[in-house]
Amino acid sequence: MSKIFVSGSFNIDITCYAPRIPRHGETVPGTSSNISSGGKGFNQATAAAHAGSEVVMLSKIGDDALSGIALGCYQKEGVSTRLLTVVKGVNTGCAFIEVEEETAENRIVIVSGANALVGKDDIKNAMDEIASCDYALTQLETSLESVEALAIACRALKKPLILNPAPAKPLPDDLFKLVSIFTPNETEAEFYTGVEIHTEEDADCAASILLQKGVQTAIITLGKKGVFYKTQTESGIIHAPKVKAVDTTGAGDAFNGALASRLASGEKLKDAMKFACAFASLSVTKKGAADSMPTREETDAFIKTL
Repeated sequence: MSKIFVSGSFNIDITCYAPRIPRHGETVPGTSSNISSGGKGFNQATAAAHAGSEVVMLSKIGDDALSGIALGCYQKEGVSTRLLTVVKGVNTGCAFIEVEEETAENRIVIVSGANALVGKDDIKNAMDEIASCDYALTQLETSLESVEALAIACRALKKPLILNPAPAKPLPDDLFKLVSIFTPNETEAEFYTGVEIHTEEDADCAASILLQKGVQTAIITLGKKGVFYKTQTESGIIHAPKVKAVDTTGAGDAFNGALASRLASGEKLKDAMKFACAFASLSVTKKGAADSMPTREETDAFIKTL
């Protein structure tokens, strides 16, 4: 079985569904609510586990009332707790999510809590786990120093690293050169390249800039349109299957986790992206983030119907 190392955030997601997202100062009656596991790190770890990989995740939670829920989530989703630390005196990370039912679009406020305490020393202490993985995966909801430390560790250990730069924040130039696969969405790609993405040509331009910065492969996620990818030798669009979206929360995380799993299993890039697009498409047909992740078997069956 392939093994994925994930460094990232764990949150408890508190989600409210309403006919539309309220404007500033407005109160809108909701139709339902849900409390579930989330955080970009845990969402991606769950996706990788559901897609068929062993997953060990480096993260931190608080010692508050939510920590018990967090431990239960790890057990439920099959993500190892070997590198999960409970920190006294701090809160577990939370995300407050508003979902517009008609469009399935969302708006999110994140409170980092214990996630902000993941640092470079934690990466140093996890070197044996990193050395035994097939792929490493991280995001930007923990400290930048932990992301840099993981990138340096992966280069030293010759392990490929997928960096999902979300939420977007300034990155040092040297970090791009340590990244195997860089996976921004359209907004994040614009943040790093200055290119507004409206067309395939725009995506190609943005991806070219990312390659010039030093990343080996740029994959720009385009929502329901799929993904645009570019390497030194090829580029193109992988279209996402059409589905009826219920909740788009965590769709990008679904793609990243599934991509890491399939690449770690030895699939070629295009095949892994096709699987990940189908996996992410299935995820938006259910409510929630980590809770919405399909299984490998469900995804394989879905692909056969396309």
